[in-house]
Amino acid sequence: MGASEQDLRLRPGSPRHHRRPVAGDGEHRSGLRARRGHRRLHRPVPGRRHRRPDAGGNRPVQGGIRHGGVDAQRRGGGQGVGHGHRRPPHRPGPQPGPLARPGWKRPAVPEPRVDHIIAVHNPRRPIYRAVESVLKHTAAPIRVSVVCHNTDPGEIRRVLGELADDPRLRLLELQDGVRSPSGPFNAGMDAATAPFTSIMGSDDELEPGAIDSWLAVQRRDGADVVIPRLAHAGAANVPTPPSRPFRAAALDGVRDRLSYRSAPLGLVSRERFGALRLMSVPGTGGDVEYSTALWFSGARISRDRRGPAYRIHNDASDRVTLAPKPVADDFIFLNRLLASELLRALTPQQCEALVVKLIRVHIFGTVHNRQDPALWTPAERATLAAGLEGCVGAAPHAVEVLSRSDRALIDVIRDVGAPADDLLAAAAGRRRYLSPPSLVPRNPLLLLAREAPLRFAVASALVRAGL
Repeated sequence: MGASEQDLRLRPGSPRHHRRPVAGDGEHRSGLRARRGHRRLHRPVPGRRHRRPDAGGNRPVQGGIRHGGVDAQRRGGGQGVGHGHRRPPHRPGPQPGPLARPGWKRPAVPEPRVDHIIAVHNPRRPIYRAVESVLKHTAAPIRVSVVCHNTDPGEIRRVLGELADDPRLRLLELQDGVRSPSGPFNAGMDAATAPFTSIMGSDDELEPGAIDSWLAVQRRDGADVVIPRLAHAGAANVPTPPSRPFRAAALDGVRDRLSYRSAPLGLVSRERFGALRLMSVPGTGGDVEYSTALWFSGARISRDRRGPAYRIHNDASDRVTLAPKPVADDFIFLNRLLASELLRALTPQQCEALVVKLIRVHIFGTVHNRQDPALWTPAERATLAAGLEGCVGAAPHAVEVLSRSDRALIDVIRDVGAPADDLLAAAAGRRRYLSPPSLVPRNPLLLLAREAPLRFAVASALVRAGL
């Protein structure tokens, strides 16, 4: 169990559990005073010389109080250490081990600047790597909350080994039976007290000094949100969001295409967004509404363009966000977002920027992630088409900036009777990013529009290059 779950009791035999009988208690009032933890005074004897301080600094002081006895009493002794009484033998206190022993308290740590939340649902996940990357490579005061989601915290503690005894770590438990990362992240946010929160998947890790770098950016700009550099393990930078080149502060949701960063990684101010939570839905997309609220809030948003990266690993076989599911499950978040007050509060430009992203990433991504034609039953095709029409209904002009290849895929999606092979072929065609149909919209006058493929591709390439 975590530190917050420990039963912190005094060791049996400690002064507050019992008092050892003190010689003279029955005969002298001074003995009673010593037993109660008060100073015991000894009258000086006429003609007796008092010793000078010895090499160790122990000396009788005025009134005959012995230094050792006073120290013991100031430590809450009550053991009657003084003239005529033996010092009790030293008993070493309990030492931290794999499981905290009764009586052991973790050392005090500074108040955290960041509550870093890691969700884990299986002890076979590389949670040790994730936690180690934070605790061993962050100088700033932080607290790491590992939320054990529908799994035994004892098993997670065992996997963490010596890291579980770090006073900056705590284990939280959530048993909700829902296969979604939104629940544990929300539980971590509920328990947060630091000025900033950050979230992290159990498969992933931070490069050394990442959180320190985010905090430096935050202090420099007075930012409410800091977007980190994102990279795949052993690969190039992830080119999202494809923001304006060299732009690192005062980012704008529309002009910097922030909607393409769905996961709210990095720093988020609790003062500004402390009441905001991820959408609790089974499956994926629970973070889209949350990040949309961030990007179009008018808050001060900065980007750590060249700092240590948040590194994504794909070495887990049961990653929740990659497991195949019915299309309806993938679109639960989409339907809720399209019907939300948040969407209705957006300006037309903000809504269009968001919908272009929803079509490119979530509608087209749903097709790309289901390469088996047998999966595309008539019911699944109808659900896919309905999701597309919901997006277009929210921003009818959004499709105009898409490439000719994208529009061809849209045509096939709308034709629910078209063969599944045609659907998959159109999805593959739009991923040939350097082909002319993938770079040019149907309306040539929109060639240089912000969300059109040409400018989008250039911005993505610059982000991948770290610019």
